[in-house]
Amino acid sequence: MPEIVTPPTLTRFIGCDVGKATIVVFDSRDGRVRTIANTPEALAAFAASLDAACLV
Repeated sequence: MPEIVTPPTLTRFIGCDVGKATIVVFDSRDGRVRTIANTPEALAAFAASLDAACLV
């Protein structure tokens, strides 16, 4: 019988509403909504701020 593997529990969810100039981001950990620029630099900084236990 195959082993049943349970995925890790996710403790942080990130919701993104992507627009041409900006991205509105919701973080379930603190309930904050913020807006970041839709540029490679801003997206790289945003991605670097995330941890492995979140789902985007």
